[in-house]
Amino acid sequence: MARAKRAIVYVAWGEPHVREAVTSARTAGLMKTDRLLITNAASRRFLPQDAPFERVIEHAFQLPGQLAKSEMFALLPPEYGSFLFLDSDTYILLDVSLGFEKAEIYGIAAAQSAAYSLEHFWGFASQAAALGVPPRDILQYNTGVIFFTRAPRAWAVMRKWHNLCTRAPCDATAWGDQPYFAVAMEQLGFNPYTLSTAYNYRSFGELANGQIRIWHSRAPPPDDVNVITGPWPFRRFLEGRRLPEGS
Repeated sequence: MARAKRAIVYVAWGEPHVREAVTSARTAGLMKTDRLLITNAASRRFLPQDAPFERVIEHAFQLPGQLAKSEMFALLPPEYGSFLFLDSDTYILLDVSLGFEKAEIYGIAAAQSAAYSLEHFWGFASQAAALGVPPRDILQYNTGVIFFTRAPRAWAVMRKWHNLCTRAPCDATAWGDQPYFAVAMEQLGFNPYTLSTAYNYRSFGELANGQIRIWHSRAPPPDDVNVITGPWPFRRFLEGRRLPEGS
């Protein structure tokens, strides 16, 4: 069976975020995979002439802020069957084809959030309970890096995620789209492939074991990000700065 055609997808509007997406897409060039940008009409002017996107899709976003990310699934060109969604503040440092491969088996592949407890994410416990997800420290996945496919069960998760975002309370700006992704999977009984932190390192001071493949931070990765001196102690980075060993 032929492999599904792959694409790397960004959703960004406004000058700062579009420029970030351009920088990220340049790092994604090492994957030799088509790069797509979903933006609004007003933001096209922020793209340089040599913008590294094979396709730019204009869209009038309906949801506010981060919730608008969930609108992307309905806009993806039909010739692609396998996707990597990236937030604009990401850097691909090494090959990430494992994420595509696992998504093509399981439907979705994602890494746990640095704030991994769903109920403790900015007081989301009451909202989760209202949606039928009781407080049991459900694992929350970070939605800044999502590998996914058009497999029916995976696509149902994307639709449910969007549906939940459209019904989010008006004061949900602190939550954004991310917890609703976990709720969607809980409601549908969907179990994704869980990628390691190497595929979504946030530079919040969390441990890094082995090579970091996707750096996810507005602070660019330091030159020694993948310099490994030994199996222990693990590396740690905070806001783009490597912390001293043992700290």
